[in-house]
Amino acid sequence: MRKAVELNLFKGFTMGRDGLVISHLQYADDTLCIGEASLQNLWTLKAILCDFEMASGLKINFWKSCLFGVNVSDEFLAMGCTFLNCKRGSVPFKYLGLPVG
Repeated sequence: MRKAVELNLFKGFTMGRDGLVISHLQYADDTLCIGEASLQNLWTLKAILCDFEMASGLKINFWKSCLFGVNVSDEFLAMGCTFLNCKRGSVPFKYLGLPVG
């Protein structure tokens, strides 16, 4: 994921005065991918996840994954969920039993 950001294939979320870019967060066996709502990001994310499957021999259950959007059109989220074959998430939600949102 870091390499994809370095090569401008994935655009993460920029924050703060120093322009810190957040593209992903990981905890235990969960990964949050954070970035701009763009077709480029969707293609890159799908490629990274498919490459991970091939390299590790593990299978990602896309249907257990969720796509969330903040200030993103319903049409883009619907298209993204179809493209990634995942569910659409909504706020608020629970993560590790705690409410988020």
